Amino acid sequence: MTRYTHPDLAGFLSPAAFTLDGIQYPRVWWKTVDAQDIIALGFVEYVPPEPEPVPPSPPVPSIVASGVFTISNGWIEAVGAASGIGMAFPIDVGIYWLFFSDAQPDLSYATYVSASSGQINISSRSTDYVELCVTDGGVPVDPSEFSINIVRSK
Repeated sequence: MTRYTHPDLAGFLSPAAFTLDGIQYPRVWWKTVDAQDIIALGFVEYVPPEPEPVPPSPPVPSIVASGVFTISNGWIEAVGAASGIGMAFPIDVGIYWLFFSDAQPDLSYATYVSASSGQINISSRSTDYVELCVTDGGVPVDPSEFSINIVRSK
């Protein structure tokens, strides 16, 4: 069914009766009058407006790996709140390798690290692991604890 509108009416005409210039037009009028007569009265075909485009959603960051690691005598003694970390190894004083449970698809991830003492940095990273280096005044040290969060935007 083609819907029509008129400058004197708001929106499009519903199938119900309406009044224009003092004349009431019932719904059956649309079935008995041809399109040329409707247009002659000043009506135009109603074309609904295009819907507003939906703005794209910003990427949502999510933690893909995290953990809190307790160090004692150069060894990882305890792992707490771990998720997404498959293995963790001390390599040398202040150097640790953390392997992901599942390899990352690429290097587009962010790392957030903290240590109980010294300064902790990511010294190397790949899709399979990250290497952490903890130093104090440039000298490698073993902190009593460090934590890591790996974040990706999806």
